[in-house]
Amino acid sequence: MDDPTFQAQLNKAGNYEHRRVVERLREGLFDPLSIRLLTTGQKKLDTVFEKGLDALAENNQPHL
Repeated sequence: MDDPTFQAQLNKAGNYEHRRVVERLREGLFDPLSIRLLTTGQKKLDTVFEKGLDALAENNQPHL
């Protein structure tokens, strides 16, 4: 799959697809498409993760 095609597919992905990525990894299942979907949004994921760490440092437990 070329990058523009995958990027368009990623932009259409909703919460179900994103949750599937995390659930598959949590279950120890390797899903190449899910891995690619997860790592394509790495910058956004890093931002959310950092906000969660900041909230934990302030004793505010975020839900990720």
